Amino acid sequence: MNEKFSIDVFSPKECFRELRKNKLIFDEQTELLLKITDDRNKIIHTYDEDFLDELYQKIEEDYYNLFKNVYEILEK
Repeated sequence: MNEKFSIDVFSPKECFRELRKNKLIFDEQTELLLKITDDRNKIIHTYDEDFLDELYQKIEEDYYNLFKNVYEILEK
């Protein structure tokens, strides 16, 4: 349960949508967070080395900073 908003969320996607709904992140950030979740699910189930290389690149370029930003928001 989220103590700040008294909201129960049961998945990462729900959490990201609630952050957007509460105006803590923007639409673009929400879309990227949802994409991250899809990428995570894909890599766990496909074991595709080409996709893995692509994913590492995405983590370095986009995902890391976004997660850092979300972490900071949640820590407030």
